[in-house]
Amino acid sequence: MLKQKTKGKVAIQENIQQFKILGKPTAEQLARLRDFVRGKIGFHAVKSFVTAYESKSNLTTLVGREVLTRRLVGNTVYSGEITHGAVGDGTPDTNENRTSLVNEVFRVIPASHVYENNVAYIDFVFAADDVDGTFTEFANFIDGENWNAGAGADTGRMFSLIATGGWAKSNVESLFVSCKYTLV
Repeated sequence: MLKQKTKGKVAIQENIQQFKILGKPTAEQLARLRDFVRGKIGFHAVKSFVTAYESKSNLTTLVGREVLTRRLVGNTVYSGEITHGAVGDGTPDTNENRTSLVNEVFRVIPASHVYENNVAYIDFVFAADDVDGTFTEFANFIDGENWNAGAGADTGRMFSLIATGGWAKSNVESLFVSCKYTLV
């Protein structure tokens, strides 16, 4: 888990977990994945339907952190809510100045978003029939727009970003991506 360095005592710890599932996940499977991510059950409870699993640390962008600091002082230009997760297939460049994916391919709205104590959990499902390909980047966005035949790409303020290392997804697999943000 990455802990971003700050000059004060508050930092954001991030963690992105990716699960590949054959077909469309059921509500029960999604609930079990969420319980696993939150540390309530062990991997044994999800391994029967997960075909691939990976955990990565991500980067919180400057524009994403700016939105949060604006909200702290009452500036409501942005809602502060992560509204979309997106995958891309460009050559990844993970630096905190990024504002968009190199080549955004598809985006979805959160399948769930909750907080417990000082931890925010935001989950995304790229269903089997949504998109297929090899994705080199994943990011989530504050105040983005919905995907509609390519419209909506690169909208909103990028909050976090990872270079995936190449998530390959076919049209018979779903991708469950869970984002965990901890204020410490």
